[in-house]
Parts: sequence; C-alpha cells; structure tokens
Amino acid sequence: MKKRGIRFKTHNKVNILEVLKPVNMDEYVWHLENIDFIEMDDNKKYWDIEQPFIENGSSFKARLDNSEYYAIFGEIIGFLLKTEVYKVLSYEEFLSSDAELVLLIADVNYVDIYCKDLELVELLYENAKRNLYKEVEFIDENDPRYKLEVW
Repeated sequence: MKKRGIRFKTHNKVNILEVLKPVNMDEYVWHLENIDFIEMDDNKKYWDIEQPFIENGSSFKARLDNSEYYAIFGEIIGFLLKTEVYKVLSYEEFLSSDAELVLLIADVNYVDIYCKDLELVELLYENAKRNLYKEVEFIDENDPRYKLEVW
C-alpha cells in the first residue's frame, strides 16, 4: 500500500494548528484558497482575505494562533521556502509540483491531508489518533479523489 496521506473527521471544528502539529509551519509558504473561516468573536466575522492568498509560515501560524476561528472549508497548500507557489489541481500535479503538503477541509469536520514525506504522513496519522479524531485512515493509491479541491 503506497500512502498518499491521511483522512479523518474532527469533533466539531478544525483547529489547523492542532491538525498540523507535526509540521514545522515556518518551513513553508502557504497557498490559501476557498477559505471559509469564521472568527469566533462576538461579531462572527468571516476571514477577510483575498483569495487565492499566499502567506509565509510564521504569518499564517500567527494568524491561526491569534484568533479563535471556525474552519468550514479550505484548500491549504504548503510549499517549502524558496519554491514557486501556485494552485495544484490534482494529485498528479501535486506529485510533480514543488508542493509538499495539501490540507483540505470540507463541511466543518472532514479533513484530508496529502503529503509527499512518508515519515510526516506517519506523524500526522499518530497526531490524529492522539487527538481522538474519528475514522482516521491512510489515503492510499486507491483514493477515488481526482481533484484536490473542496468546491
């Protein structure tokens, strides 16, 4: 079985920092698209960022760390520093791209993570199990997903 990533369901909302805990976010530049996040303050405002949006790891991490948010949908692609950052549409494109990780969030609690680094896939899997996420499984070559999109 060739592992492509992991898939699971969260408890009620996605905490990206918790999901990506094994990832050193500062080593990446993040391509954000189809982001539908609501801040959990009294105003319940949507994240006001133009999309697609590119953000370095420390800024993205600070944005996530400095607000309570509710992730409804999101396509988040991690590229190592000093590589070209762009939208990756399919798993085949992902393999031939400079992207290292794709995080897909759908309908509040469905999460797919595709990752080229097999050691990191294992760490992400163990992290998901430790966080008691539901239906944690590896994504393998029998994955029916063609596009790496949530819309």
